[in-house]
Amino acid sequence: MERGETKDAEPFLEAAAEAGDTGAATLMGKVLLERARQWLRAGAAGHDLEASHLLGDLCFGGGDDEGAWDHYVAAAMAGRTEVAISFARWHLVHNEGETAKVWLQRAADAGKGPAAELLTLSWNNADSLAVAEAYFADTDGYPLDIAHHGLVLEKQGRLDEARAEYEKAHASGDAYGAYRLAALLEKRGRPDEAKTWYRKAADLGHPAARKALDGNPDTVEE
Repeated sequence: MERGETKDAEPFLEAAAEAGDTGAATLMGKVLLERARQWLRAGAAGHDLEASHLLGDLCFGGGDDEGAWDHYVAAAMAGRTEVAISFARWHLVHNEGETAKVWLQRAADAGKGPAAELLTLSWNNADSLAVAEAYFADTDGYPLDIAHHGLVLEKQGRLDEARAEYEKAHASGDAYGAYRLAALLEKRGRPDEAKTWYRKAADLGHPAARKALDGNPDTVEE
């Protein structure tokens, strides 16, 4: 390892680690972590969305907040919905609770348990909602933010405007827009129309929409 012959050293490191040598285990982990970064960079350079997301997580965990943001944005702009929980944590660390709540709601609606646990902040603060609306209002180039803007409008009670944003999000290919519209219609006592939109969301792969169609009563609870 000291001579830079990492690959030749790996079998011995792994054998030592398996034998209980914690120092060897740590060193082996560091070797594999650096290799993971190398291949994730290659994947991200080839516009693989999962690679960009995972590379962002590695950057964030390593204290490179700017690098993490760049990779998260690249993944989100290309439509990777799984980036929601990572984006939420980034905003929480940077004391941007208003925008974090919107990302957390998306993640929670997709069935991400930790997101639901983190989503404990009140939606009833008008000033916070105004900040969130300003943040998400400019959706050009950010397809996931169309539904996010709709969510903020819904929380403000601007339901017709929210519906328009949800429909626009669905038209852009975002299943979350269809899901949020279905949930809104269900809460407004329009179950037949809600079912149509749940089906549209399910067709695009939204997990909570599929549960709703199966008759799960907990699907749209917030």
